[in-house]
Amino acid sequence: MRTVMPIAALLCGSCASTTDVLSRAPSEVVTSDKHYIDVAACIGDLNNMPVQERSDGSRVVAIKAMTGNVGAVYTIKPNGDGALVEVRQPGIMDISKYKRCL
Repeated sequence: MRTVMPIAALLCGSCASTTDVLSRAPSEVVTSDKHYIDVAACIGDLNNMPVQERSDGSRVVAIKAMTGNVGAVYTIKPNGDGALVEVRQPGIMDISKYKRCL
């Protein structure tokens, strides 16, 4: 039992809530010519995750890792006629497939 606790603490050392991840600076920022609502819907559908609308009109998609923790959070904002996508990733999960939606 003594070895289980340090391992659990180590594994959860990178645990973060969606709010925690959103408070961090983006690890990547990209733009798209596609409408921001379409980009958000695509990212959500691609990952089987809901799209949340925020009070400022932006959209947020939180992706869960296999551990159940937040693996990435996408904030999708209007940018002219297109979209600005801010990616925040607390861990090392491969999130490259979202680029198909751009």
